[in-house]
Amino acid sequence: MMSDLWGVAQPFLFGLIGAEVDVLKIQPQTIGLGVAAIVIGSLVRMVASGVAVSGAGFTWKERLFVAIAWLPKATVQAAIGSTALDTARELTPQDTTNEKLGIQLLTIAVLVILITAPLGSALISLTARHLLRKSMREDLDRDSAIEMNNIGECAQEDDIELQAHLAEGQEQVSVQGKCDHNESV
Repeated sequence: MMSDLWGVAQPFLFGLIGAEVDVLKIQPQTIGLGVAAIVIGSLVRMVASGVAVSGAGFTWKERLFVAIAWLPKATVQAAIGSTALDTARELTPQDTTNEKLGIQLLTIAVLVILITAPLGSALISLTARHLLRKSMREDLDRDSAIEMNNIGECAQEDDIELQAHLAEGQEQVSVQGKCDHNESV
């Protein structure tokens, strides 16, 4: 239910945040510093995420994928950016300095969303099949489970057939089940 609610609310959240940014009033230095902060922050975040999962037994490819998967940012940035601007407007309505700082923060938050969300999504899609593979153990476990299920089905069918022959009073019975084995009772 929450995912359905989020699916409806998400476009409104990002639409309202985007509407607050006036593209004509964005200062080029804000964009430059914002992009620099995003690049540096993303690199630090990728290194930190690799270190955070280093003791978890992942391969280097899996650690790289975790770092890539943690790259996209959107929801928190949208909430923080608008909250900072609203707070600046409420606390100091006559002072435009804080409002300008709030607008800069909101602009950078929108840049974070516009840069990291599509980039992260594309990188996840492009690298997942190359960096992530099912382990041999998972394949063996799955195959073993299927084989055990088949053995159980064979044994159940053979047991039913054996019980039917014994009920008819036959003392010597040859059971040929779907498991390709012969048993004499």
